[in-house]
Amino acid sequence: LAKYLGKPDLSWPARWIFALFVPVVGLILFNLAMLDIDLSYLVGLTIGTVVMLPAGIVLFGCYIFGRQHEFLMASWSLIACYAGCIGFYLWFLRKKKDLAPMPKIVPLIVGLLLAVSSANYGRILYHNYQRQEHIVELDESNNFGHEEDGQDGQNQDLSKFYPWKKDNVLAKLDQKSTFTLTKPIVWDGAEMLYPLYASLAKAVLPTAKLSSEKKSGLTVSNRYGGLKPLVQEKTADLIFNVYPKEFQRDFAKGFNLELSFTPIALEAFVFIVPQDFPVDGLTSAQVRQIYAGKITNWKKVGGPKLKIKAFQREENSASQLIMQEFMQDLALQKPLEELLFSSMKTGGHWRTAQYRDLPGALGYGLQSYIARTSPQKVKYLAIDGVLPTPENIASRRYPFVREVLAITRTPQSKTIQQLLAWIVGPQGQELVKKTGYVPLNSR
Repeated sequence: LAKYLGKPDLSWPARWIFALFVPVVGLILFNLAMLDIDLSYLVGLTIGTVVMLPAGIVLFGCYIFGRQHEFLMASWSLIACYAGCIGFYLWFLRKKKDLAPMPKIVPLIVGLLLAVSSANYGRILYHNYQRQEHIVELDESNNFGHEEDGQDGQNQDLSKFYPWKKDNVLAKLDQKSTFTLTKPIVWDGAEMLYPLYASLAKAVLPTAKLSSEKKSGLTVSNRYGGLKPLVQEKTADLIFNVYPKEFQRDFAKGFNLELSFTPIALEAFVFIVPQDFPVDGLTSAQVRQIYAGKITNWKKVGGPKLKIKAFQREENSASQLIMQEFMQDLALQKPLEELLFSSMKTGGHWRTAQYRDLPGALGYGLQSYIARTSPQKVKYLAIDGVLPTPENIASRRYPFVREVLAITRTPQSKTIQQLLAWIVGPQGQELVKKTGYVPLNSR
């Protein structure tokens, strides 16, 4: 091909047409072999490749990716490849002594193209290297953390906690409840708290109301810990979650509503590492520095010389909002991610990687949830020298004690007021303790 393009009787436009068009044919054949394209993809690819102008590249990138990062990778990778091909072709032409000299502007243009594309391609490679630092291998068997909150619908199998099932494992009172809920209400909340509020409902609902999900009024929408059904849709009367109060107040203000918060139990926001990891505690300041990306190795906090894999939680989950609150004026670093799947048209589909038992792993979450759902054995870290034991949670010596909240719209009905009074009373707190939470009055 090079010898043919170097013939003296070929005009400069003809040479360039062949030099640009032939690699396009090879690229099209390559993509056809991958069997993951359609005609419109080929048209966009061909236009962007042959023309090699900003307009063509924008059409190509927008059609296939529609995303900034992948658009840059596609366009600049394309230019870098063609710049190399064209540069070699120009070098070949200079070796042909019998050819008319090429216009002086051509080497300058190609040299500039090579410099710009090389610089941008190098930037992309460096960006990808940095991104690799935040990628962990997908583990489909580990869904720990993805079902905590923030996603619509039910993610965990809660069937063993359904009060209308005879073989349920819900906590039970030692004696018959002193309160019976005679007026029907709709219960909702965070999926992680369903075992708690289902136990409460089972204790106060008449037997006839426990025959089905519809009659019981128990739901688990898992949307912002039940905020959407309570505030936006007004289909729930009482919800349970551990979201920061300020977040919930701001959400309700958008619908011109006020909320009433009743603490019903205590919970610990904990930090975890693999069970056999040789670090037993951190200070609050060290945790913030780690999750801000300023401390990256365990050696700096008294551990082994090992890179810290600081796992986070899904955006808008309760734990992630609590962590953002904990960070104060520091921003969380980019979370570790895992690639769910990828395609040539839509690029990569990523999600925040959840904690797993890897060397150097560090994670966080709500203690009762981790204890009930974590597929790995973990160790709770002491924070500021205090372990999250039930005694330290009850006395609030542990620095990150959270309140489990029962939330209603204001004003509260008399039925809701009576129910809440029973929940914070002796029998309600008995069920709180038996479900795995720390009662309010256990100091």
